[in-house]
Amino acid sequence: MRKRKFLVFLTAIIMLISLFPAAAMAATWNDVDTWEELEQAFGDTDNTVVINLTGDIDFLDALLTLQGTTYTINGTEYTLTRVYQNVTLTINGDIETANGQDAIYSVKNTNVTVNGNIDAGGTGVNAQEDAQVTVNGMITARGDGVYAADDANVTVNDSIAAYGDGVSGHDDSSVTVTGNINAEDTGIYASDNTTVTVTGNVTGEDGIHAYDNSSVTVTGDVSGKSGDAESVDMSDPTDYSDGGDGISAADSAQVEVNGNVTGGDAYGTYGYAGNAINALDSSAVTVTGNTTGGSVIADPDVPAVGNHISISGAGVSMSSTAKVTVNGDVTAGTTNGDSGLNASGAQIILVFEEQPGTASAGKSGSLTVGGSVSGGSADSDLKAINFDTDSHLYDPQTISADDSYAARFMKDAIVFMCQRFEIAEIADQAAPFIPGQLGYASVEDLLEDEQYITTMENISKGELLQFYTDLYDLYQTIPADAYILPQLTVWSVEGGDTHSETYSSQNFDDVVVQLLAQMTLYTVKVQQPAEGGTISTSVSEAQAGQTVVVTPTPAEGYSVSKVFLSGQEILPVNGVYSFTVPENGAMLVTAEFEKNADPAAPGVDAPKTGDDSGIMLWIVLAAVCTAAIGVLVFMKKRENAK
Repeated sequence: MRKRKFLVFLTAIIMLISLFPAAAMAATWNDVDTWEELEQAFGDTDNTVVINLTGDIDFLDALLTLQGTTYTINGTEYTLTRVYQNVTLTINGDIETANGQDAIYSVKNTNVTVNGNIDAGGTGVNAQEDAQVTVNGMITARGDGVYAADDANVTVNDSIAAYGDGVSGHDDSSVTVTGNINAEDTGIYASDNTTVTVTGNVTGEDGIHAYDNSSVTVTGDVSGKSGDAESVDMSDPTDYSDGGDGISAADSAQVEVNGNVTGGDAYGTYGYAGNAINALDSSAVTVTGNTTGGSVIADPDVPAVGNHISISGAGVSMSSTAKVTVNGDVTAGTTNGDSGLNASGAQIILVFEEQPGTASAGKSGSLTVGGSVSGGSADSDLKAINFDTDSHLYDPQTISADDSYAARFMKDAIVFMCQRFEIAEIADQAAPFIPGQLGYASVEDLLEDEQYITTMENISKGELLQFYTDLYDLYQTIPADAYILPQLTVWSVEGGDTHSETYSSQNFDDVVVQLLAQMTLYTVKVQQPAEGGTISTSVSEAQAGQTVVVTPTPAEGYSVSKVFLSGQEILPVNGVYSFTVPENGAMLVTAEFEKNADPAAPGVDAPKTGDDSGIMLWIVLAAVCTAAIGVLVFMKKRENAK
């Protein structure tokens, strides 16, 4: 009996001992309302620490967490700046930091969840080195809203408002925002294989900057911010406040926007509005909605000075190696400034082949537009699509040698143009200004030589303009096949006004421009009728001047009435409906079908099913025959009676 009691007692002791470590591994800190208490709580060695705040705590230093510890903080109005490796932290409350201080700084495999809003004096969330951060609230930051790098993963289940970048992602990081982004700097900056997804609208000085192999997806609209109208003296022809770009993509970045993209407006006679899309290198941009360049608001009565003119924003500006798809319309902005320049609906920057004249297969880009490409409204250059080179060259006749800005521009342009030729090809142009240049092995040797540098520093304004003019004239002789040419597919092109050009270029002659225009494919849109049949076309895309055949197929009981091209009736020739693709596209094919005539209608001889007119005829015929037989019988009886 005594032995049994001892065994029961021993078992109880063992159970208590086994439970003790588990109890000791969890700690709760209640009524924490001072920095010292909060610091002690974070220094707790237990695996799980629950901290219940009961008052505001002034930030005094960084909070250092212990590796492997799980923290849960309940309360509001506190700061948590640094969360180090292998820590799981849940914050049930808002976070507010003083000016210049980050709210969350999370590194090295940490996992942080904030169930509240963040109001940061610095960056809202700074996540690096595989950190995982989720914010179930809004982020307001005086720095960047989210900074993510080195495989960090950040999710914000609300909106971001930041004085810096809304999201700044680097080095294979991933950021998801389920609300809107509104930033004073760039809305989204993504580089180095970063992935950013936003299920709202994005607005920033520039909406999106995407580089390297980054990927950005936005389900709402993207907008570049407009300039500050109040900061501009409209009476000063050199004053301005520029607008921001909607999207800037370069390298192999990919951007997809399921809304509209807009460039920001500018102010002043010298203002530059933002482009809706800038796509360079091998980047790819897809927009489901419309793209619209920003406009310039100026005082039209203030004369422009020299080349200090306003330029409206393009709907699309792209390298010939980039790929841009816009399902809606592409439209340039407008400017009312004196001598203002319209930047075109689409600006195509043709990139040189590595070896001029070689095939560009696999390198060519494309511009595909489901709607119209339209120029804006300005004093000049109201074109829909403009072809340029990778350095804009002004016609020498528009340049004043006395303009200091023009002098700097011409020197840079001379370098650009020289690099497109072999040394022997520019001998005649360079010899008057750079004696002995034929002794150089290459253009690069010429441009790097001290003699060339000294000459260009001391060259007179008149000689500089002449050198530029001679090279410019030579540059015009470069054939189109020396460039990588993109595939253009649009529904229609329109100038800004009825007299405007649809295709143009500052750097190519009319023959080259027409060649490039003839390469454009125009989409043939087909609108099926509500009833009566269907219509189809022989091709869905065609170049200007090609013939397209329309085939209307009536349903049973219907026949073809009329076929239309953009509201104009197409008359059949030998039973075939066809049309020639117009130079500016804008093709919409429709048709009308009509029901076949009803055989039972008045004036139609053939009876319809159920008609008893045939039966009545037989009855009449039977009656006549019967009467005739009766007459014959009667006459026969009279004859026999005689």
